[in-house]
Amino acid sequence: MSRIILTKYDDGQHRLVVGWDHPAQGAFWQEFNQEPADGNYPDDWEEVLRHGGMWPGIPLVYFREQVPEDLRPLVTDDVMAQLHRDAQDSESGMKSPLDMSHK
Repeated sequence: MSRIILTKYDDGQHRLVVGWDHPAQGAFWQEFNQEPADGNYPDDWEEVLRHGGMWPGIPLVYFREQVPEDLRPLVTDDVMAQLHRDAQDSESGMKSPLDMSHK
């Protein structure tokens, strides 16, 4: 699966990641929780806060509307174009994550 980093926490940890999952034949999104700097995880800590499209994937024509409203502005036309390229490229899952967090 391809991975596109859209936002990071101040310490560089990935916050919002989207991508294309070839086996699931669709896009996905994941919003990660920030890992504690001291390594002390609360008992109820979970790595992923929210997610969608993990199986089956979300068709690109529905992707933006499937992302929560507060995260939707981060899914720009550039991001959608990259997801489309990833969907067409059978090797996109073999590449390193693409960092678009600076845009």
